[in-house]
Amino acid sequence: MNVAIIVPPQDFRDETVSRAVNLLEKWGVNAIVASSTTGQCTGYHGAKFKSNILLKDVTTENFDGIILPDGPGIESYKTYDDRHLLDILKHFNSRERPIACVGNALKVLARANIISNIKVARPTDKETARLVDLFRGVITDSDFEANGNIITLSSNDHMESIIDAILDRLNIR
Repeated sequence: MNVAIIVPPQDFRDETVSRAVNLLEKWGVNAIVASSTTGQCTGYHGAKFKSNILLKDVTTENFDGIILPDGPGIESYKTYDDRHLLDILKHFNSRERPIACVGNALKVLARANIISNIKVARPTDKETARLVDLFRGVITDSDFEANGNIITLSSNDHMESIIDAILDRLNIR
């Protein structure tokens, strides 16, 4: 089993990525960092992760799920405007593969137009909440929501919840 952790080249929350990688690998799932570039990607706090695969190579044929970490890189790289990423998310959603996002990465799911009438975790900023409303997502008061194959978390404080939901959807536990 392979799960892609899709990051911008810089300024993603490195602790989100670290925790996701550690928790997935504990269960024997390959956590593979993907980005718009190969090589070293640098988190907001300076941690380095190697992107071994380009975003364009993330498909349902070679990945079982996707995680989108939070961080200021979502804004600075305008990840939510990356047409290729949005198409990948639509394809994974049509195949009912798990798609998880943390914090402001919810903007990317909204722009992919895959959250209509889907319950999502409470956004932590007004712009994310505005986009969720615009794309007809249903904002709850919860910090965690798992609705079908869409899994959302307000912050990385409870990464175990996202990983548990992914493992359940992949029938690993």
